[in-house]
Amino acid sequence: MADVDERGQILLIGAVVIAVIVVALSLLLSSGLHAETATRDAASDVSADQTRTLLTELRSDGTWVVQRATSAHPNDVGEQERYVRDNVTTLGEQYRRYYAHSDSAVTVEFDGIETGTTVTQSSGSLGYDTDGDGTREEDWTVASDTRVRNATVTVDGGSGATTVVFDDGDTYAVEIDAGGTVSVDRPSGTTTCTASGSTFTVDLGNATVDGEACPALAFDHAIQAPYDVRIEDGDQVTGSYRLTADGSATGPNTATQLYAVDLSVTHRTSRIDYEGTVSIAPEEL
Repeated sequence: MADVDERGQILLIGAVVIAVIVVALSLLLSSGLHAETATRDAASDVSADQTRTLLTELRSDGTWVVQRATSAHPNDVGEQERYVRDNVTTLGEQYRRYYAHSDSAVTVEFDGIETGTTVTQSSGSLGYDTDGDGTREEDWTVASDTRVRNATVTVDGGSGATTVVFDDGDTYAVEIDAGGTVSVDRPSGTTTCTASGSTFTVDLGNATVDGEACPALAFDHAIQAPYDVRIEDGDQVTGSYRLTADGSATGPNTATQLYAVDLSVTHRTSRIDYEGTVSIAPEEL
């Protein structure tokens, strides 16, 4: 019987040892797989960050090119496009050389432009004579089913408040009071900013009032394109305004204008294989 008990104990100890070895091997394998997954995820995150940085830099440089093109040739879309093409070629070569130092292959190429309409008014009320009868209507539609960029309103007088409405199904109403209060009514609530002088400029694209940040105007692309743009109670303030719509628009003075530039971009490394199109529309809401 003693021999049987000893054999049983030996078998039991052997089973325990084998179980311990199996558990240890399982833990080692699991740890190795976790480390490999974590390394792969970290490498993926770094690669995504590198591409995001590239696209952020490109949008900044592309914005400068578009703004220079429209300021240098304000009334000639053909010259604006030529300017953009030439400068994107130069920009693409600069990006290629810069990123080559970090073993990245980057290409940036011109992929087309989108034209729109710039509407301007230099003085008087923000009403508009829509039917040509010599009387400015206080409520009127500037553009429908559109996007808007480079929108500013300068107020130099008046007795009440005029509202610029952006309607995408929900309404975002920017009420500009001649006294200097700018109120923004959006689905989430109403917020305000105040100008310091009697003459002031509301820059919707840059979210400023007289150059000072106005968080109320920071739409951050919350308005979903396409949307309608209307002016309500336009006879309550006097001043000037301008905006560029993506497509056709109505107003006292209109001109065909460059709206956006499309750039094709590739970014390739041993870990990255990105290809896409970047659309640049400076100061777009």
